[in-house]
Amino acid sequence: MNSLESTITAAGAAACLWDAVVIGAGPAGALTARQLADGGRRVLLLDAKTFPREKVCGGCINEQALSALTNVGLRKVIADLPAFPIREYDLRLRGRSVRIASQGGIAVSRADLDTAVVCEAIHSGADLLLGTTGRLVPRAANDWSPTSGQATEFREVQLEAAGAPLARVRGRVVVIADGLVRKSLQQTSELPVCTAANSWIGLHAVYSADQDSCPPGQVRMLIGRHGYVGTVQFQNNTINLAAAVAPDALRRCGTAAVLISELFESAGVAVPGGLAELSWVGTGPLTRRSRSVAGHRVMVIGDAAGYVEPFTGEGVGQAMTSAVQLADILLNAELANESAMSAAWNTCYRRNVAGRQWMCRGLSLALHRPWVAELAFQMALMCPYIPQFIANRLNTPLAGAPAS
Repeated sequence: MNSLESTITAAGAAACLWDAVVIGAGPAGALTARQLADGGRRVLLLDAKTFPREKVCGGCINEQALSALTNVGLRKVIADLPAFPIREYDLRLRGRSVRIASQGGIAVSRADLDTAVVCEAIHSGADLLLGTTGRLVPRAANDWSPTSGQATEFREVQLEAAGAPLARVRGRVVVIADGLVRKSLQQTSELPVCTAANSWIGLHAVYSADQDSCPPGQVRMLIGRHGYVGTVQFQNNTINLAAAVAPDALRRCGTAAVLISELFESAGVAVPGGLAELSWVGTGPLTRRSRSVAGHRVMVIGDAAGYVEPFTGEGVGQAMTSAVQLADILLNAELANESAMSAAWNTCYRRNVAGRQWMCRGLSLALHRPWVAELAFQMALMCPYIPQFIANRLNTPLAGAPAS
């Protein structure tokens, strides 16, 4: 896929008052920008990386995400991508296997998916600024207008490149969609996030499909005492590997390759060759929760709003569905009515995202306790309709209507 180019400079962006500044061009940010621009809003979408770029992700785009794209007329985005339909999930624990039929979804590179959605945002009229970090300016610096005696009707974002300040941009609304690390909020105490004490961390690598037996259309989940690893094949003859592992286990093993090899061996699956030579990418703690996802003219969405260790692509599905919902709220609200926008998004997120994560949280708790994971696996072997129900539930599209 070809590289994307910025459509505006930092200086050009600073000369405008944007209806929305969206920080982070992953599925949540890019789709929010597309929807707002398609609705006639002036939108600046920025990302610290250049595109295309990979992400620490399993590469599973489930039916939630596909439904969200279909509902806004973007199913063609998926149809044009090199992707395998997902037929089944193969769960492995200590040499035993439980296979679950998939109710939809595809396996596709995040580099391909994210670039395609960003292109749709540009096509709808959003401006793109890449290779630029955006940091929300603390409210105390810009929340009062001496002329009106009221809170200002915009927020400021400091643009940086390679650690050097470039310019400040203004947006009537700022959407934070820059993932787990949330660099955009590091200069302010607004909207804090709580990290689970026992949270695992993410690992990601890509290797040749010739080194693995994972067939096209199958998502393989290998469960061990100190984490789990998922593999799926892409159409470019590569295997995408994404894992959630205990930090202390990674420290004990010394390298990601050693720990991942242990997980393969404990699940009774042949270890792919050359793991030590792969380029490994990691994340910080995965499981996080925000008490509030909206403040004064700032909305948080996607992984930046809250995250639970992933299983079958529900993270991307929730990100895309909530992007459509947030855009609907912003398009249907008066931009001057900041409190109504914030209240609507907090309510919508609690109901349609946080309120639907209970199953993932339960699975995560089970996987953190080997004896519970063993018991759950035995039940799955005896009653295969239970894991099938869970898989179907995780893939069920979220409600499309935003809170009012």
